[in-house]
Amino acid sequence: FWEASFKQWGRAMQDDITDGVNWLIDQGIADPDRIAIYGGSYGGYA
Repeated sequence: FWEASFKQWGRAMQDDITDGVNWLIDQGIADPDRIAIYGGSYGGYA
């Protein structure tokens, strides 16, 4: 798992974030109309 996302900026790393957000929405924890991804440098690029 550790190496699965190496050099996968905007791909596998983004899929992890998207899957997590979709789970939060499905659980009723997050509002799909109020989702934002924010970060600087690596945190925003991934």
